[in-house]
Amino acid sequence: MANLVVKDEVFGVLLPFIKDKNITDIRWDGNNLWIDDLNKGRYITDIKLDDNFLSNFTQRIADLANTNFNNSEPVLEGETDNLRISCLHPSVTNTGLAITIRKTEAECRLNNENMIDTNYCDKETLELLTRLVKARCSFVITGDTGSGKTELVKFLMKSIPDKSTTLTVEDNYEVRAKALRPHFDCTEIKVTDKFTPRKAIKASLRQNTKWLILSEARSSEALNLIEAASTGCSAMTTVHSWDVRTIPDRFESMIGETSNDVKNDVHSFFDVGILIIKKETPEGIRRHINQICFFEHTPEKNYVHMILDDGVRVGNYMPKKIVKKFNLYDVEIPDYIEIGDINE
Repeated sequence: MANLVVKDEVFGVLLPFIKDKNITDIRWDGNNLWIDDLNKGRYITDIKLDDNFLSNFTQRIADLANTNFNNSEPVLEGETDNLRISCLHPSVTNTGLAITIRKTEAECRLNNENMIDTNYCDKETLELLTRLVKARCSFVITGDTGSGKTELVKFLMKSIPDKSTTLTVEDNYEVRAKALRPHFDCTEIKVTDKFTPRKAIKASLRQNTKWLILSEARSSEALNLIEAASTGCSAMTTVHSWDVRTIPDRFESMIGETSNDVKNDVHSFFDVGILIIKKETPEGIRRHINQICFFEHTPEKNYVHMILDDGVRVGNYMPKKIVKKFNLYDVEIPDYIEIGDINE
C-alpha cells in the first residue's frame, strides 16, 4: 500500500495534536477524544467530534486509499509517511465510529543523555546494551503496549554498523531505519496478506542478512525467527509479556507447540531478554528498563540469568555462548561480568 498524502485541512481540530511531537496516539472512541502524550501521559480532552467532521474525514481517507467504508467494509486503514490511521464503522460498534491515529515519526527519542537523565537506565546498563549489539547478540524486548519497545529497538540499531546488511520486517513502518540512517545498508520489508511475515523472514535470509529485525512477533512467524537466529543471523524482535522469564513460554504459545523444543531453541538462539515498564506519575509518563536477562541452554537445563530485576542489578553471570560472541567480534566484556561455567 502506497503512503497516502493527506492535506492538513483534512485533520481539522485534530491538526494541533498531529503537529505536536510529544503526542504519539490520538483516539476517538465514539464519544471522547483521548490523547497519549510522552510527557503528560494519557488524558481525555473536552473536544467533541461532530458527525459532519467524522463523515468527511473518513470519506477523504477512503477516497485516498481507493477503498470503501460502509456496512459491508467496516474497517478503514491508511498510512501517511508518519501516521497510521485505523477506523471502525459504527455498524460494528455499540459506541459509534472509532478512529485511532498512531504517529510513527522518523526519529529516535532515546539517546545516551536522556536515558540516564530520566533514569531509563544507568550508565553501566547503557554500556552493556551497546556492547551486546556490537557483539551481534540476539534480543527479545518485551513490555506492555505503549511501553516503548520499538523506541528501544531504534536505539539499539544505532550500534549496528552501516555496512552490516540489515532487514526489517514490519506490518506498518515504525522502525524507520532508513530514514534515521540514509547510508545504512538496510532494506525495509512490509508484510501483507499475500507476503506474510513467514515469507518475508525466509526471503530476508537470501539477502546476505547479518541482522533481521522483526518489529513484533505475534504468531507462528516466531518459529521462522528462531530458525533465522539459528543460522547465525543476529535477530531482534518485540513481544508482549510481563517478565523476561516468561519469554520462552510466550514463544511456545505463539508457535502453538507444547514440546520442550521451542523453549530449548529460544534459550539456545536468543541471548538477551529486556523488559520495559511504563508508569504514569504526577510528573507524566516515565519509562525504564526493569529487567535484563541472558538466556542459556545446557543439556541438563535451561537457564535465565537475571542481570537486572525491578531496575536493580541482581546478577553478573554471562553464558559462554555470549562470551564467544564478544571474543569473536572483539568487544570488551565489562569488568563486573562474571565468566564461567554455571555448574562450577
